[in-house]
Amino acid sequence: IIKSYPDSKIILLLRDPIEVIPSSISLITGLLRKLFGFETLSNETKSLFYSNLYQASLFFYQSLHRLLSDKSGIEENLLPVYYKNLKNDFISTMNQIVDFLEIKNTTKLKDELLQQENKQRTFKSGHQYSLEEFGLEERRIREDFKFFYDNYDV
Repeated sequence: IIKSYPDSKIILLLRDPIEVIPSSISLITGLLRKLFGFETLSNETKSLFYSNLYQASLFFYQSLHRLLSDKSGIEENLLPVYYKNLKNDFISTMNQIVDFLEIKNTTKLKDELLQQENKQRTFKSGHQYSLEEFGLEERRIREDFKFFYDNYDV
């Protein structure tokens, strides 16, 4: 993207793999349930599917880490944003994004951000999942994604 659009601004949302992986698998399998009857597959087939999605997630995080480690002059085009900061310190995180994007921080924008922060405080997602339902263990994720945990404060 940066090669084609050198003035581009990219916001990269970084989130803990322990949260991302089961959430992603849940979203994908939910869609497959609705469209193709995923629940009718054998447990062995589902397990293989979950394993493949896990490996794809690992590959994605490894590729992302290589890109961020190499940087290759993309620092000025890229703003890493930590999901936990977006949830726990919404206004400050959004102010970083506004500054990065060089958006005028008007009174109206500040008011809208405050309104959104208030909505977020009471929001509870209906998206429910667990590591165990996909045959995952926190210990294994922490081991496999150690390179990520060692380098990013997710």
